[in-house]
Amino acid sequence: MNKAKLNYAWYKLACVAGHKLSSWYGILAKYVRAPRERMHFVMIPMEEKIEQPSQKFVPMDIVDAFIDKAGALAVMKECMCRVGGNCKDYPHDIACLGMGSSLKDMDPSFGRIVDKQEAKAHVKKALGEGLYPLISHYERDAMMLSLDFDKLMLVCFCCPCHCVARRSGKLSDGLDNSFHSNAQKLPSVQILFDEDKCNACGKCVDECFANAITLEGDLITLDQDKCKGCGRCAMICDAFSVTYDIKNIDKMIDELGFCADIS
Repeated sequence: MNKAKLNYAWYKLACVAGHKLSSWYGILAKYVRAPRERMHFVMIPMEEKIEQPSQKFVPMDIVDAFIDKAGALAVMKECMCRVGGNCKDYPHDIACLGMGSSLKDMDPSFGRIVDKQEAKAHVKKALGEGLYPLISHYERDAMMLSLDFDKLMLVCFCCPCHCVARRSGKLSDGLDNSFHSNAQKLPSVQILFDEDKCNACGKCVDECFANAITLEGDLITLDQDKCKGCGRCAMICDAFSVTYDIKNIDKMIDELGFCADIS
């Protein structure tokens, strides 16, 4: 077995351990942290169930904009988070979309090179399954695939039940250089609660991986500084009390800055 396959196998085993051992993600959150400049995550909110302004961009538009600018594209063979946790609710084979020219050197057993049309079809399929995208430029991903970090970015398609970044994010709140502190809200995104519609059920408080939502009596409060803009609160809100707005995709891509090999 070559070095690339050994690295991949080790990370797959670590993901399995994470879902089997209740303390694993706490250990990961506290001790396994890359430097800030090599660990970036951006959540892209889902549009379903969110009452939006008429001027809007949806996740497909945002990811398509990255696809059009990528040096190379590849669809990974499996979602390690769902495989590791033996997820029963979402497909294991709808996995990350890789972007960046280093993918040309990827071991073909990890995934396959695709063109822009197939990459966009993969995104559409993932969103259709209710998965939501997470932009990841993370040193551990590059190590796992044995590729150049500076020329690799992944768009993960997360489920609400087995996403390693979300699980570790909730546990790493308050830590520097962590899943929580290095997850960013998309520039220009704003998520708001309508107090008149909110029924104070508290579901969003439990679901928020950023610990950004609190409930005191019948009043929901959203900490905009902690909010990561993932939109999960809106997806589960039965009262349709959440709105969000996204504007100017090109400006957002420029502002994200860290994106690897995206011109």
